[in-house]
Amino acid sequence: MTREITCLLAVFGALSAPAVAQQPSTAPKPTKAEVQKVVQIITADQAKLATYCKLAAIDEQMAKASEANDNDKLQELGKEAEALQKTMGPEYLQLVTGLDEVDPQSKEGEELLAAFDPLDKLCEKK
Repeated sequence: MTREITCLLAVFGALSAPAVAQQPSTAPKPTKAEVQKVVQIITADQAKLATYCKLAAIDEQMAKASEANDNDKLQELGKEAEALQKTMGPEYLQLVTGLDEVDPQSKEGEELLAAFDPLDKLCEKK
């Protein structure tokens, strides 16, 4: 799994959680500028940065659970990720909802994912 796809899953990995799945997507696809704004907000707030890094770690665990077909673990991790996402603020939640409308394999998806690189680098340092 590439780092970009991992990042995308970290950002909205919990969208499959039941509480989020019940809500229809009302956010439009985000722009690169909107992603950069959210990245700046997270970078400026150490608590949000720590939460983002936790979400990335949970995503890695979710990928392993998915490979092992461990649905119970996936649900548990999804709930944990959902709870963490709620602490990230409204801009982040809107971005996450909008990213659900973007194909991560498309040029647009790759460009949006690349905007998360500064956060990924900060997480690697922790």
